[in-house]
Amino acid sequence: MPMSKFKIDEITTSSRLELFIKESMRQNCLAINVYKEKNSILGVAVAWSCQSVNYIQLRERFDSNLDLAKVSKLKSWLEALIRLKVKFIVYDIRSTANDLRPLFHRLLNEMLFRDVDLCQWLLEPSNSSVSLQKLSKMYSQQGSPTKMYRGREKILHECCALLDIFHQLKQRLSKEELLQPYVDVEMPMVATMLWMEQIGIAFDRSNCELILQLLRNH
Repeated sequence: MPMSKFKIDEITTSSRLELFIKESMRQNCLAINVYKEKNSILGVAVAWSCQSVNYIQLRERFDSNLDLAKVSKLKSWLEALIRLKVKFIVYDIRSTANDLRPLFHRLLNEMLFRDVDLCQWLLEPSNSSVSLQKLSKMYSQQGSPTKMYRGREKILHECCALLDIFHQLKQRLSKEELLQPYVDVEMPMVATMLWMEQIGIAFDRSNCELILQLLRNH
């Protein structure tokens, strides 16, 4: 296992959580990732620097109970960030939203997400999706690809890499005059589609891609 090239701040006490909340409120964008085992959330990773990541442990094992006191504080934290219009950097907004939904429920509908996968698609629409590992190789200056890490360390590394990837992609979008369409059109539309799925109106991606291919051929 390679050594981490970033600092991990473990948020284990109430006082440390309060300090984390205070520091995060000064940021305008945060990368967020979820650590799960056997479909149970163990913790949340949050980064605003490519050199360090914060990890909030919410349960010790996949079969233990959630720390409801921490979850309650995180909900209040998220509400404050939403009011401040902080952006949340993720890879695959649908997957991340599904992971976070058991914790934050309808608050997700108010979060300002920035999906690096969607950034890349907007720049290269012929490629439907690019893995986070490949994006990390393409844009992250961290050096080590995500496949070199396992378990929790992989989630933490990806969280740091997301910031690096997004800043690089943001520059490309701006250069191609695609940043405003991404912010004003693409992300709000994707967020609306996620909300539609949540209330029972599904989006059939494979069928839509088939229709798109048919349209391109005529």
